[in-house]
This record gives sequence, structure tokens and C-alpha cells, in this order.
Amino acid sequence: MLVLKNIVCACLLLLLNVAASAASNVVEQLPVLAADIRHGQLTNGLKYFIKANASPAAKVELRLIVNAGSMSEAKEERGVAHLLEHMAFRRTKHFSPQQLKAFLESQGMRIGSDFNAFTSNENTIYQISVASDAAPQALQLLADWAAGIELDAAELELEREVVLDEGRQSQWSTDFYQSLFKVMYPQERYHLQMAIGDVDVVKNIPLAKIKAFYQREYQAQRMAVIVAGDVDPLEVEEKIKVLFADVAKGDLPNGYPIPAASPGLRFFSHRDVWSIAHPVVGWGWILPAELSWSVDTELAYFKRGLLGDLIHQRLLSQAASKESPILEASWVNGHGLSLPTRQPEFSFSVMVKDKQMKKALQALYREFERAKRFGFTQQELDQTFAKWQKLQATQLNHLDWAFLLQMHVQYGQSARDLAGSLQQKKILFAAIKPEDLQAELKRLLGLPDQLATVLLPLR
Repeated sequence: MLVLKNIVCACLLLLLNVAASAASNVVEQLPVLAADIRHGQLTNGLKYFIKANASPAAKVELRLIVNAGSMSEAKEERGVAHLLEHMAFRRTKHFSPQQLKAFLESQGMRIGSDFNAFTSNENTIYQISVASDAAPQALQLLADWAAGIELDAAELELEREVVLDEGRQSQWSTDFYQSLFKVMYPQERYHLQMAIGDVDVVKNIPLAKIKAFYQREYQAQRMAVIVAGDVDPLEVEEKIKVLFADVAKGDLPNGYPIPAASPGLRFFSHRDVWSIAHPVVGWGWILPAELSWSVDTELAYFKRGLLGDLIHQRLLSQAASKESPILEASWVNGHGLSLPTRQPEFSFSVMVKDKQMKKALQALYREFERAKRFGFTQQELDQTFAKWQKLQATQLNHLDWAFLLQMHVQYGQSARDLAGSLQQKKILFAAIKPEDLQAELKRLLGLPDQLATVLLPLR
């Protein structure tokens, strides 16, 4: 009996030690939102985020994010989401054309150039900057865009021409992204559902179909309001509760399905890219979308950030050699960059010397293989993180906060203040060893969704 008791005690002690060891390896995650961000959800499902920020004084940034874009369009509606966004600046329930024009101009904006709104595959986003004393009017305008856009037949004819002209001016960009999306998502409709739309649809779609799209797709549970700047959060919150309470709730999902991974390496090439002076080759990953901004998600994101910076530094060292086919290098790690979905991307690009595209792509991939085989040193990690700390901003303005909150709404990312952001980075960095980055690179190189690119400048 005594022997059995001793065995049980030993087992319990072992379990306690294992539990203590596991607990020591748990990475702490700080709250993803700064403590002074006022946020909530109305009964109709609309979410709101308010951040008081007195720098600069008397300035406010407001945004309405609607999770409805060109992917919601039927074939005979292609272009209607973008056309509706344009019509939002013609007239609304509480703003006649003259009043809307006067209000925007009073805030230093001109119709057609200085305000910002854009339609993508999965979102339509309205954003305006106003003086603090104009925030109540701006909130009313956002509420009108959510549920009070008024469509006039004569104004629609004028706006058709504006959109068609915009399409002509952006034709190269449309062609480029159509080709890219077709390679990225060969089984999906993204390349067919470009936001600029179909010319025949834009020319001929009846007013009634635009109204139907508006009523069908602009549902409260698909919306978020962001206010950042020199405001009283409590006053803004009460205003939002009143102005947006009547936005209709529906049953459409708040977001679009994430495409399945496409097996195998894909290759994308494009000629006559006007924005580059030299050929550019690249290698990247289309990663699975995160279900939540959990500590595991944040840690993986942070690892990729370190990994990207370390490989980037090695590529720059290569570029310094006269024999290297590489002139310059860059990398990205994040959301909303070139993908039409909520998926993050991780990619590297190198500018090519003397049209040595093949050699440059080989040099890029060799750097991956070298890091996969030999890894990184703790000194490299320490130097990179020290650089990050030096480069961290010392102050956030209203535009910075609006952007952080938009990234939170769209992708779940954190919107911490500078102290909280730095503290979280230190926690994450302390949990990472050089071999963790080596393992992450091995994992990435084994994933199916990889894309090699070759871009050529204008001939």
C-alpha cells in the first residue's frame, strides 16, 4: 500500500512539474485594443470603434466599412458596387447635392478628388477627414451612406460617364490584377469580379437594380464605424447609437468564404509594368486566413516579420556585390496588400540587374535554402529587434489610429497604443529562438500556396 502511495505521489509530482513547465512556455497576450478605445455593437449588429486623440488638435477621421464588394455582384450587376459608391457622393437622405458639396468643401475637400471612398472585391470603404466641430455632420453623412443614399436617374447618367472614364484610366491596373488573380485563384471568380465592373453593365444597368443591390447588400451586421481624433468618445458613442440604430439588419454573413489552397507552385509574369524601371522577380506565399487574432496567430505573424527582415538583410548583402544579379530587395508580411481576400501574404521581391531574371530568381531561392539549412544566429535576431525598437513611432495621430482600427475591423489585428505594442513585441521576442525561425521557414517552403513572379518594365 505504501509503495502504491509513493508511486501515486511521484506521478502527481511529475504532472505538476510538467504543468509548471508548460505554463512557463505560455506566451502572454495583452488586450488587442488600447484600453481607451470605446467600442461596442448595436442591436442591429453594427460595430463601432472610437479613439480620442488630441494630436493634431481639432481633427477627426471617420470611416464606414461595409463588407460588401464586387464579389457580391451577379454577372448582370458587375460594376454596381463601385457605381453605388460613386452615387453616395451625389445626394443622401439628409444632404441635397448642394448641401453635400458645400459640407465637403467647407472641410477642405472637393467632390471628385479629395474625399476618399473605394470599392474592392470584398469591401466598400468610405472615409472623410473633418474638423472636430463638424464631426456630428460627418457622422450623419456616414449614417446616410449606410442606409440613406438617394439615387436619382439624371445623376446616374452623369456618374456612369465618370466611372467609365475612371475605368479607361485604370485599364492597365485592371488587366494586371485580373491576370494576377486568375493565377492566384484559378478556381475562383476574383478575376471576373473586378470592382471597376463590366463596361456594358455600367452603361446600361437600370436604377432599380442599383437600389436592389443597395438594399440587399448594405446590412448593419456587415458594417463598422470608426472615429479617431479630437472628440469626446461618450458624445460620439451616443450619436452613433441614435444615427445608426435604424440601419436594417439582415441575414447575410459578415464576410466572404476563404478560397481553398491551390496545390502546387504557380508562376505569374507580366510585361510593360509602368511602375518599375528594372525587371522584378519575386517569391511569395498566400497564407490561410486567421479565424481570430489569438496569441498563436500573433506569434506566427511576429515570426514571419523577423524572418522576412533577416532574409531581406541577407539579400541586401548580396546586392552589394558587383557579381550579384540583384540590385535591390523588398519584402511584405501582412493583409490587404495585393490579395483580394482576408488572407495574409508573405513575399519577397528583388530588382534584377541586366535582365538576369533567371539568375536573380535562383539567387532569391538559394537564400531561402541557405536559411533553411543553416538557420540564424541569436545575434542576428537581437540586432533586428533592436532596429525595430529604434524605428518604432513616438506618436500616433488620428490617421494612424483610424488605420489601426480599420485593420482590426477587417483582419482582426491589434490596435494597441505604442507602449502596449512595444511591450507585446518584447513578450513575443522573448519567446522566439533562432531555431523557431528556421522551423517556420521549413514549414513555409512546404506549403502548397506559393507563387513565383516575373515583372518586366515598359519596353
